[in-house]
Amino acid sequence: MNGTNTNPSAMVPEAVRWGDQIAIEQVKGIPYRMYTERPRRLASLLALASRWGNRPHIVQGEGSISFQGLVQAVARKRAELLQLGVQPGDRIFILGWNGPEWVVNFWACLAADAIPVLANTWWSEVELANGLDALQPALTLADDPAAAKVPKGWRCGPWAIDASGPAVRMHRKLMLAGSVTVAA
Repeated sequence: MNGTNTNPSAMVPEAVRWGDQIAIEQVKGIPYRMYTERPRRLASLLALASRWGNRPHIVQGEGSISFQGLVQAVARKRAELLQLGVQPGDRIFILGWNGPEWVVNFWACLAADAIPVLANTWWSEVELANGLDALQPALTLADDPAAAKVPKGWRCGPWAIDASGPAVRMHRKLMLAGSVTVAA
C-alpha cells in the first residue's frame, strides 16, 4: 500500500469477507478451528466495516462517527501518515485519551502497514521518556494533554516541542473533519 491515496478501498489490498467453511489449521504447532475464508490482516476488517454505511459506529457524548465516516477518516489519516514518510513496519507511538481520534489513529497505522504502539496517558514523564527511548518510534501521535508530557527532543509535527525527533499531534478538528457529528 504505497502512495497517499485517500480512497478507502485503496487502503487494504485484500478485503476478504468471512466464509462459512471451517478447517483445522496449525498456529505455532497447535491445532485451531478457523474459517478458511477470512481476512488475513486486522486492517482488512476496516474495509469490511464500510458495508454498514452511515450506521453509528462510535458514540461519545452527543457526537458520533459512522462506519463509513470512520473508513473515510482513516483513509485521510493514512494519507497524512504516508506523506510524513511512514514506512511499512514503522512503530507509531499512540499517546491519547480514549475517543474517536484515538480509534482513527489506530486504524490508520494499520492501514499504512505500520505498527501501532499503545502508550498509557497515565504514565509519568519519566515512564513516557523510557518508552520512547526503548521503542524508538518513527512517529508519535499525541493528543493535546498528552503532548505536553512528550519530553524535549521529540517533535510534534509543525507544533515543535523540540526539533530533534518525529511526532505529530492528534487534533480533533483536523482528525475528524467531515466525519463526525458533534452536538452544538
